[in-house]
Amino acid sequence: MPTIEPPRCPNCPDRPWVWRDMTTAVPERPDLWYWYCAGCRGYWEPVPECRAVFAHGVPVV
Repeated sequence: MPTIEPPRCPNCPDRPWVWRDMTTAVPERPDLWYWYCAGCRGYWEPVPECRAVFAHGVPVV
């Protein structure tokens, strides 16, 4: 199964990986999450395709 890497922070000079913040997700809405950077403490809303892949797994084509 292929792996998908999370994006890197666009604000930090060293471009660290961002984390998937699941604090707002619930069992009924596993796609309700945001990207978070521990370096600059920024949050970003993922695009719908990214939400689907990281919430439900890599689609098989």
